[in-house]
Amino acid sequence: MDQSCAGAFCYLGHYYREVIKDGPRAKKCYERAFSLDPREGEAGLHLSDYLLDGGDTEYAVDVFRKATAADRKANWAWKRLGFSELTGSNYLDAIGSFQKLLRNDVKDPEAWLGLAEAYQHEGRHMASLKALKRAQELLPDSPIVTYQIADVYQNLTMYPEAIEYYQTTLDLSEETKEAEYMLSFMGIAQSNLKLAREYFDLGYYGRTAECSGNALMFASQLLVEDGQIRAAWKLVGDACLVYRSVPKYLHLCPLDVLCSIDSLFPADTNKSLHFPEKFDHGAIDTMRSGGFGDLHNATTETSSQALEALYTVAGMAYKRANVLGGNQGIMAANYWYDIGLTYYYRHENATRKKRSTNSGEASQWLGAALHCLKASLQFEEENATVWNALGVASFTSNPKISQHAFIKSIEYDSKVSHLVHICIIMFNLKPLCFNIVTLNGVT
Repeated sequence: MDQSCAGAFCYLGHYYREVIKDGPRAKKCYERAFSLDPREGEAGLHLSDYLLDGGDTEYAVDVFRKATAADRKANWAWKRLGFSELTGSNYLDAIGSFQKLLRNDVKDPEAWLGLAEAYQHEGRHMASLKALKRAQELLPDSPIVTYQIADVYQNLTMYPEAIEYYQTTLDLSEETKEAEYMLSFMGIAQSNLKLAREYFDLGYYGRTAECSGNALMFASQLLVEDGQIRAAWKLVGDACLVYRSVPKYLHLCPLDVLCSIDSLFPADTNKSLHFPEKFDHGAIDTMRSGGFGDLHNATTETSSQALEALYTVAGMAYKRANVLGGNQGIMAANYWYDIGLTYYYRHENATRKKRSTNSGEASQWLGAALHCLKASLQFEEENATVWNALGVASFTSNPKISQHAFIKSIEYDSKVSHLVHICIIMFNLKPLCFNIVTLNGVT
C-alpha cells in the first residue's frame, strides 16, 4: 500500500470502524489519513468523533482548525468549530465560524441556529432574531426554532410577540411533548406576568388583571404536567399579588384556575415549614364553594374575601417553592420574605374589614408575617429590604423592634427609601427610650 495515500488510510479506517468494529485501529487510520492530507474530510470528521467521545476536545478543535485552513469549504469543520467555540464561551470566534460556513451554504439551518445562539450570548438580540427567522424559513415546523424566537422576543421585552411564538411552539410540540412544550408554558406565563406589570405602569389596569389571569392559567397547566417546578410556583404567587394593585378588576381573576392550583398543593405543605396544617384554609373554602359569586359588582366584603383567597394561594405557592428548594440558602431567604408579605397583606385586609370578629384574625396574620420576615433574616441577615419590611410590619405592634429594623436597613443599604429615615426621626421625637436589640433577641 502507498504509505502516502491519505484516501487508502481513510477507507481502511472505514473498514475497521464499520466491519471489524475496532475503534482504536480505525482512529489510528483516520489520524494517519488526516495527517497526510487535512483536506480528507471523512477522515477528519470521524477522527474528531473519536476525539470528542474520548474527551480530547483540544485535539478535536485543532483538527477543525487544520481542516478549515486547508480547505475553506470544509463545512463540516466550520460547523463543528463553531459549536466547539460556543461551548467554550468564545462567542465572537463562534460567530466568525458560522458566518464562514453560511457563505458556503446559506441553507444550513444548524448554522443559522448556532449563529443566533452566539449573537444572543453577545447581547445582540436583534441579530439573533434575524438569524432565527432564516432558520425558521428552512425549518418551518420546528418547535426548537419557534421556541428560540419566542425567547429572544421575551429578552427584547416584546411580550405580545413572545406569547404568539410560545403558543406556536405549544401547537407544534403538543403531540410529541418535547422539552420546548413545557418550557413554552413557562414562557407564556412569564411573558404575561411581565406584560401585566408593563400595563400597570402605563395605567391599563384592566389589561393588567387580564394578563395576570393568563399567567395563572398557563402556570397552572404547567404545574399539572409537573408540580416540581419551583419557578412556576413562584410565578403563581407573584401573579396572585398583582391583584392587590388592581382590586377593582377582581372580576377578571380566574377563580376556577385558583381552585385548580389550590388542589395541587400537597397536604403537608404547611407542616413542612412548621405551620399549623389548616392555617390557611378559610378563604380557600369560601372560594371552592363559589361564595364570592359575581365579582363585577361585588361588595367591599366580597372583594375583601376574594383578596384573602388570592393572598392565601400566593402564600401557599411560595411555601411550596420553598419546600421544593429544601428551605436552604439565599432562595429560602427570598421565599420567606415573599411568604411574609402575603401574611402582612392579609393582616391589612383583615384590618380594613373592621368587623368585631377580625381583631384576632388580623393579629394572627401580623404575627405570622413577623415570624416569616425574621426567618428570612436568619438565612440572609444583611438584606436591607427585609429589615425595612420588618420595620414596617412591626411599626405599631413593637416600636423597639421596628426602630432597630429601620436602623439595620440603613446600615446595610444607605440608599434605602427616604421613608425609612422619616420613620427613625419619628421614633427619635417620641419620649421613649429604645434599646437596640440583636437579631437573636427579636421575639
